[in-house]
Amino acid sequence: MTQAFRRWTATILALGISGTALAEGFVAAPATTAAAAATPAAAVAVAAAASSPAPAPLSAKDIKDGWVGKTLAGRTATSAAFTLAFAADGSAVLTVGSSKFDGAWRLSDSGYCTTWKNIRGAQERCYTASRSGEQIALNHADGSPGGVITSIR
Repeated sequence: MTQAFRRWTATILALGISGTALAEGFVAAPATTAAAAATPAAAVAVAAAASSPAPAPLSAKDIKDGWVGKTLAGRTATSAAFTLAFAADGSAVLTVGSSKFDGAWRLSDSGYCTTWKNIRGAQERCYTASRSGEQIALNHADGSPGGVITSIR
């Protein structure tokens, strides 16, 4: 994956364009800057990607120091609003809409992992986190978008 494509992907996440819209072809990755100028949405995405620094990966220490005991708010890859809270004892609470889920979290070599009692059959899923400006992009271990954190309080 090229650096330009990574920046474009981060920009699409920052703009709140869902993975569904990308998969269904509502927004296409620009092949070139000239091709991007053909549509306003693509031109905005390319301009923003070109002017913003590459996302900076968060270390396990960044996650532990910046997230434990706080409430993270954001959007999933399908644009659903969520809040997430990690406790120092390894417990976690996820709220999506009016649904609340209890689970566990842990740090990993490249980010963090969560297990939810009533989601995904209680199977663990791991993520990486990269800061781009004020937002933090969350990606699954395979690199696919998992969501974006828009605030930490």
